[in-house]
Amino acid sequence: MRNTYLCIDSIEKCGILGVSHVIAQISNSSVVIHGPKGCVYPAYEASINYPLNINYTEMCEKSTVFGGEHDVSEKIVDEFYENRPDLMAVVTTCSSEIIGDDIEGLIKLANLPIPVIRVDGGGFLNTQTSGTNTAMKALIEKLCVNIDNSYPIVNLISPICISSSWQEDMKYLSSLLNEFGIKARPLFCNATVEDIRDYGRACLNVVICSSIGLDTAEYMSKKYGI
Repeated sequence: MRNTYLCIDSIEKCGILGVSHVIAQISNSSVVIHGPKGCVYPAYEASINYPLNINYTEMCEKSTVFGGEHDVSEKIVDEFYENRPDLMAVVTTCSSEIIGDDIEGLIKLANLPIPVIRVDGGGFLNTQTSGTNTAMKALIEKLCVNIDNSYPIVNLISPICISSSWQEDMKYLSSLLNEFGIKARPLFCNATVEDIRDYGRACLNVVICSSIGLDTAEYMSKKYGI
């Protein structure tokens, strides 16, 4: 069967921004960008409005040609001891995606006492929107451990950074549903790691924006029956 997978060449910003927006919604979290200095800017852009620890591997010509796995290992450990985050995301870029450094293996080797996820941020793999979706799904896969699909609460999957008022909109919607006797909570909105562990305790997922969160809702439906 012919492989129909196509490279993304979008007018949107790259996946690093979308990933960083999601990680910034988690209290005391960090991103480590495996790429050159220019690839740090989208993460910095996400941190302007939301607190986010940022580090990067200072990828250069040598590491692009010969691999940068040593740099990744070093920066993961450095970031942990420097900022003591509750969660860390290692985000790849176009350069590091091309050379194929073993990020998953390096995360396991680091063996940090916190959740560490790998997310594709390269612009030819993820746009800002798909980067948001990829990060949300990766967090659910990694952290969601408390499962009860009969628990009487509704998950509202937040359309992260879809507008400047998205957080206020989600809080208002949750409050409005609660007034009608429907217990609801917005996901990935000023969350903690422990909050995400509990996202599997719900009877329904509601996708607020069809372009953000649908992948996560479908995954939770298949995996947890929500």
